[in-house]
Amino acid sequence: MVAPIDISAVRDLLTPEVMLELIDFEGARDDYAQLQKRLSDAGGEDRDLFRKAELLERQAKAAESDLENMARSPTVRQSEINDELKRIETMRADARGLRFTAKCREGMQEPISVDLASKRNRLEGDQVTLNRKIWKDILERLFAQEGIRESFLQAFVLSRALYLTEVETN
Repeated sequence: MVAPIDISAVRDLLTPEVMLELIDFEGARDDYAQLQKRLSDAGGEDRDLFRKAELLERQAKAAESDLENMARSPTVRQSEINDELKRIETMRADARGLRFTAKCREGMQEPISVDLASKRNRLEGDQVTLNRKIWKDILERLFAQEGIRESFLQAFVLSRALYLTEVETN
């Protein structure tokens, strides 16, 4: 695995062409992050809708239990019972509506997931290509410095000699 490069430290070493590719890549990466957040937010909203529906169902059950107790009372009026029945039915209808909405929205997440996977694959490939171009630009700039080629050649020759003598002695 290659260690990542701090791009901010080498931006001034890049050719204009590679710099434009880097800017495009960073834009695509930001778009990917926004799409990822959109998918995450949509999933969270759906979970919230299901939770709210469950809460309404529990409240409706509790209200039914209270209604049974109320109906046993000799002083209760029929209009109070009817009002409570309407309130219970409204809670249940709202719960059904929330669940229906959440289920309909679940299908909307699939295209986002497919788009997200496509963007991720493209970004991974672009990252490898861009890294190679960045490394090449940096190396070209380094090798263009006066005397650097000779220094690297001398370091290579010395390292090779040291390695070969260690291999021979072992």
